[in-house]
Amino acid sequence: MHDEDTAAPERQALAWEHDLTLATNPFILSDFIRVVVVSLLTMEILVYVMGLITGDPILLPLKFLGLIGGIFAALFILATLLVYGNRYHARFVVDSKGAQMEDAGQGGRFRWLMVALGVLAGRPSVALSATSGPSGYGDRVSWREVRRVTVHRRLRVVTLCNSWRSLLRLYCPPELFDEVAERAQASVALAEQRRARREVRTKAARKKRE
Repeated sequence: MHDEDTAAPERQALAWEHDLTLATNPFILSDFIRVVVVSLLTMEILVYVMGLITGDPILLPLKFLGLIGGIFAALFILATLLVYGNRYHARFVVDSKGAQMEDAGQGGRFRWLMVALGVLAGRPSVALSATSGPSGYGDRVSWREVRRVTVHRRLRVVTLCNSWRSLLRLYCPPELFDEVAERAQASVALAEQRRARREVRTKAARKKRE
């Protein structure tokens, strides 16, 4: 029997648009802090290892790391507050295959920012590719990739995670939150059942060959 034979009947896809806060978003802030910390630690380790190779190991001073972290923070504030006005308009889709987040109207603003950076850098090709490229982007996650669904009821956010990190966060309006959470949990549970059946069949086939 194939997995598809036991699949739940498909329901109509859910699609909605939502304005995400950026600089004041606790999830985005935590992700930003994590990225900065990992970047600084990586920088420190690389410098130390290079010093060991040359026979003069050194550690970067905390003031220098603090300065780099401050630059990252300033760029983050500039991007989220000045470029995007602390709002990002996104479109979400949840269907039987997975979930997706994509741009819903601010791609033009991003393209013009890339144009300005390309001109300032003396790279017209960058500006050309920015203006001719697609206005949005897709971040598609299959239910087969998801191992855990975390429901943040107070913030109305459903986080899809694999075994070690978050893959996608679904920011939901009040009227769709419960249905999105239920669909995500049911879809991941079904994917897990299919995965378990495949493993059983694989082990059985392996034993037969032995």
